[in-house]
Amino acid sequence: MKFVFPLITLFLIVGCIDNPSNTEEPETPTENTIQKCENGLIAEKYECKNFDLLTNISKDDLGDDRVIYDMWGWTDTQNNSDYVLLALSSKVLFIEVSDPLEPKIIGELPESQLDIDFTIKTRSDATNRAVKTYYDHLFVVSDGQPHGMQVFDLTNLRDYSGEYLTFTEDALYEGAYNARNIEISEESGFAYLSGVIQGEDCSKGGLHIVNINEPKSPSYAGCYDADFPSGNSSISPEYTYNSNCFNYDGPDPDYQNRELCFLGKGNAFVIVDVTEKTSITLVDYIQQWNSYSTINDGAFSPSLQYYFLNP
Repeated sequence: MKFVFPLITLFLIVGCIDNPSNTEEPETPTENTIQKCENGLIAEKYECKNFDLLTNISKDDLGDDRVIYDMWGWTDTQNNSDYVLLALSSKVLFIEVSDPLEPKIIGELPESQLDIDFTIKTRSDATNRAVKTYYDHLFVVSDGQPHGMQVFDLTNLRDYSGEYLTFTEDALYEGAYNARNIEISEESGFAYLSGVIQGEDCSKGGLHIVNINEPKSPSYAGCYDADFPSGNSSISPEYTYNSNCFNYDGPDPDYQNRELCFLGKGNAFVIVDVTEKTSITLVDYIQQWNSYSTINDGAFSPSLQYYFLNP
């Protein structure tokens, strides 16, 4: 398999505050003013080109918990409502944006109450939270605490009638106590949890694989925790920060119709064949960044010939 690895660096700055609590309910913004892109700037300071700023939800609108870790989107195909799924340090916030000029913060899914012995092994106790969706269900993982993988039926959002709602998960997968990140292959119906360092199975920090074809009945499916090639993580040689997994149909005929995962293991970029969940094989790897680099994310070109890394 031959890949070319042009590198790009992207910067995303989000605001945060120290020691957030979650006692104050978020409030829907009461007034929004469209801010036009004029002379290449929005509000005379943010660079722009061919777009305007329709809505701004400030940190104050989020309530007491204002640390943003992740976000995803979901469209209810029954009523065409659009939602932002905003992952904070202690909850997931649901924001309806069907009318982008009048977003509505309609409710939240608090963190799980998984009751197990848990010893923090990461470099901090930050409760990093990551989210993905699959067939009208939300999947939530968190790091630095006993959490498991929450499964939430997003059609519950249809219950909103004007009063702020606090939901509970519809299912809780307890095989992985923590996870740094989650990737879902929609073609195969498997979730790939990375950075799992405590759990019932597969807890060395590699890929912890969960079958979610029945979303409310997730089950353990396999593991990739090889210590070679290892990255530069101080947690373990197997530690994986993120993954990108899907059924490959790119230009390399040797791997067409195979399910592949592209992994960021610190400063190592690793490709594995996960078609057989109990017999995962190494395809290739590259490790040429300095010891301080960490691959945080990546994406393919439309042709699947090039993979862009964010080290």
